[in-house]
Amino acid sequence: MEKIIKLFTVLFYVNLVAAFTTTPRTYHPLLHIHSSTSQLWVKTGNEFADDLIAQAQKIRTEASEMDMSLTLKKIEAIESRLKDEQWVQNHQEEEEILMQQLDELNEKIQSIENGGDPTLKSFEAAIAPEDTVISEEKDSSLTKPDLDDEERIRLERNPIGGWPEKELELYIPIGEIIERTMPDAPFEEKISQFDTFPELEDLRKEKMEELAAPLKQVEEMQALCQKYYASTSSVEKETLQRQIEQLDKETMGKPGHYVVNSFDIRRKPMSEEEFELRYETLRKLPKVLQQQFLYRNNILDDKMDLKKGIMLEHWDDQIQLLDQIRFIDNLPETDFKDAVQGFEALPNELKTELILKINLPSDSTSEQVISALNNDGTVKTVKVLREDDTYGAQVGTMEYVDRSRHVEDLLPSLALLENVCPDSEEIDFFVTEIIDSKTYALRSKPERVVGGYYVRGYNTIQGDDANSKMLDILNDRLSQSQLSGRVQLFFIQDPTTMTDEEADMEMAEETLLFVAGVEPTLMYRKSEFLTKATVSALGALSMLFFVLDTCEMNHVTFSKIKEAFENDNMEQFMQLTSSAVPVGLSLLGTQCVHEASHRFVAWRNKFDIGLPNLVPSLQLGITGAITPLASPPRNFMALFDFAIAGPLAGFAVSLALLVYGLNEMVPMDLVQQIELPVLPINLLRSSALGGNIIEYFLGKGVLGNGSSSVPALPMHPFAISGFLGLIANALALLPLGHTDGGRICLAMFGRRVTWIIKAFATVSLCIAGFIALVKSSSLLLTYTAFATIWQRELEAPVQNEVDYVDNGRVLIGFLMAMLVALTLLPML
Repeated sequence: MEKIIKLFTVLFYVNLVAAFTTTPRTYHPLLHIHSSTSQLWVKTGNEFADDLIAQAQKIRTEASEMDMSLTLKKIEAIESRLKDEQWVQNHQEEEEILMQQLDELNEKIQSIENGGDPTLKSFEAAIAPEDTVISEEKDSSLTKPDLDDEERIRLERNPIGGWPEKELELYIPIGEIIERTMPDAPFEEKISQFDTFPELEDLRKEKMEELAAPLKQVEEMQALCQKYYASTSSVEKETLQRQIEQLDKETMGKPGHYVVNSFDIRRKPMSEEEFELRYETLRKLPKVLQQQFLYRNNILDDKMDLKKGIMLEHWDDQIQLLDQIRFIDNLPETDFKDAVQGFEALPNELKTELILKINLPSDSTSEQVISALNNDGTVKTVKVLREDDTYGAQVGTMEYVDRSRHVEDLLPSLALLENVCPDSEEIDFFVTEIIDSKTYALRSKPERVVGGYYVRGYNTIQGDDANSKMLDILNDRLSQSQLSGRVQLFFIQDPTTMTDEEADMEMAEETLLFVAGVEPTLMYRKSEFLTKATVSALGALSMLFFVLDTCEMNHVTFSKIKEAFENDNMEQFMQLTSSAVPVGLSLLGTQCVHEASHRFVAWRNKFDIGLPNLVPSLQLGITGAITPLASPPRNFMALFDFAIAGPLAGFAVSLALLVYGLNEMVPMDLVQQIELPVLPINLLRSSALGGNIIEYFLGKGVLGNGSSSVPALPMHPFAISGFLGLIANALALLPLGHTDGGRICLAMFGRRVTWIIKAFATVSLCIAGFIALVKSSSLLLTYTAFATIWQRELEAPVQNEVDYVDNGRVLIGFLMAMLVALTLLPML
């Protein structure tokens, strides 16, 4: 199938600004055609010179007055300086120079008053110098050059030098004054003087109004688009869409809008007649205007090469089109050939410059140049469409943007699959070969969205678990087709917000198939192995430090450890810190049971998961681990079972360790307890469940009332790991992002409600964290910060997002929520 580049609609006002400024051209990745919107009735050779002489004579009086005003200001400044006696005494040599300048300026004033300004009188000579004799034959050819229609159109669109005749009437006399009054000044200073002439103020305002016109249209278009996206009424959306299309048509009909469908614009070389016309006309302009012309064409040296500037201006649009190849993704063969032809059409000098610019050998072929441009590492921002790509043509439309923004909000993981989105052939094959009316009845053609396609229809399979059965059948067909491993399906609620009309009619929420590409690394945002290893290593290291700290916080043990360390008695040091070993091993064992439960459920439900990441914590050593998905679960029930299995097993083991450790402490006397590792009282009181269990075994009031003078409590190693395990598993069950709690909440309530619950939970945790911070416990606050930064989004979708979990699982979910509240709420 023949491929073409997506049509680019481009609005250019480059020359409009360029006639006014000296900033070199800088191009946006989507700007392809450089053309002036100004119009010029082309006059050539001596006709143009005669017009300029007439213009000079017409405004000579105005220019003389302008020049006199500038001269008088200089005289006033010099006289003011000479009246300063103290300055004169200290600068006697400069006084003589100023006096000489003052005499010259006075002579100049006298000359202007007598109408004999030699500079202005020589203006005609500057335009048509006497020593430049043009033969009658040559002059005739310049006056009436043999230009074809394309050249005449080009002259109209791109007037000589880029300045319309109306503007030259102002620019030329001012340029002559500047060249006469400050001939040796730097270019930047001349331009600054040029731009400050009050005679250009009206022209500046006119140009600003011309520039503001398209901006106003853009603002109007943006306002209509925002109303369209914010509207919840289908009737209002249709009205707004018609207004947007009408405004777009009006804009497209104005000069300066061009559409290209090839990288070769078939630009012919400039004829000798047109080149001579442009060169002779530019050569007769004031030098400051020549410099402006060259600067606009990126000639920044002092060589004043007008011929090169004319050549660059002529081939500018072709050069810009070739430059856009860097931004094209997967350049088709036909477009590659067009680009080669466009490059070969350039003059040899420009081809050589382009080759050197991209660091290729000077003898590189045209094909090598285009390949190097397309593969220079630039981020690809433009996607190529096939001529018959009806689905790809939807990209960028109002409907596409409206649909896609809902996908990005509710299903961001699917939006990340845009680069592996199925093409038109694949989606056509899916619709015609995979789907049939016995499984899924289509209601409309596939709709392109970011990351894939909406395939609207309804499930025709009846009975229990019908949606999952329908997906099983379609997935089985996919696995046996050419789309195996390239396409995946999701049965979801329509992410688009229900319209007002649908809500008034109490219509049910629509379901649809989402067809996407397959790339787990993008969808599940898999981290590099080194990153995961580093984070887990930090988690293990923080757990080690915390476990050692439980020994050092015991003042008796700490003093003995310090003494052993100072005496290099490693045997005694190891003996004193040996109680930290069971703390670390049992804490790590609790986490292993948690992760093993996750892995067992994933294996049982036949979906893949990645390696867990230990989450470091200064308060607890570790706050659990995040186990990423690597493929989508079958439905919400599979996700629920996976998410709750780990915390349930972790809670059971932690509770058993806590009870066992406390039970072992009961018969211990004070001497035995004094060498046990300790936990801070504030930490123990941060959990109502854990704290009350401790007081049940060790005695009421052992944890004080929140203002106890005892900073820490000796604890059995298993009791410490059990207590920490309760808190870590409770934190994992908070409904945040893709933690276990976030997954459980998603399976119970769906995406829209889960977003609300997540926001409420975040605010509640912040409030509770600040309250706990007053009591020197920053655990909740730090975990909230962690979740806000790294757990912003919900879990990636499951295959069947339409069917939620059964009532039994809902009950288990609520019971676990109560357990979390009892664990994380502090003691009264």
